[in-house]
Amino acid sequence: MKKTILYSSPYARTMQTAKAIHAELPGEVPFLQNPLIREWELGNLLNINNRTPQLKKEFKASGSFFYRYPNGESMADVYLRATMFYNTFLQRVKQQNRYEDVIMVSHSAFMHAFLTFMMQWPIDNKAKPKPFDNACVIAIDEVDGDYQYKQIFAPKISVTN
Repeated sequence: MKKTILYSSPYARTMQTAKAIHAELPGEVPFLQNPLIREWELGNLLNINNRTPQLKKEFKASGSFFYRYPNGESMADVYLRATMFYNTFLQRVKQQNRYEDVIMVSHSAFMHAFLTFMMQWPIDNKAKPKPFDNACVIAIDEVDGDYQYKQIFAPKISVTN
C-alpha cells in the first residue's frame, strides 16, 4: 500500500468516520486531528426570513461569501482555513515526499472552500458543484500540474417513516 496519512476534523461524527476508516488501514498509517478542517461555524444562524433590517443590510453589503454570521464565520474564513491547511500541512507532505496519499475526513462546506482554492475557482463561481452527498468520498488528483476531483462513492440513503 502507498504511504498514507489520515487527517480528521475534530468533530464527533467525523472522528467516528475517521476511526472506522483508520481501522481498515495498515497500522503504520498516522491518524491526526486538525481543527483547520472543521465545518463552517455558522454561529447564531438566524432564520433567514426573520433577520433584523440591520443584519439584512449587512448581509447584502458584504455578500454571501464575506458575510460573517454573528458568533460564527464567513465562507471567506473557511476558505482561509482551507488555504492554511494546504499551505501548512499538505505542501509540507508533498515537499517531504513522505506520503503519497492523504485521506481527509471533513465536511461539505470545508471541502467546497478547499476545492475552490485548489481548482482556482472564482469565489462567486455559479458553476461550482452542488453540495456533496452526505458521507461521500471524493478523490483529488494532480494531473499535469492541475488538480481534478471526482466523487467516487456516495452511500445509498433511504429515509423511511
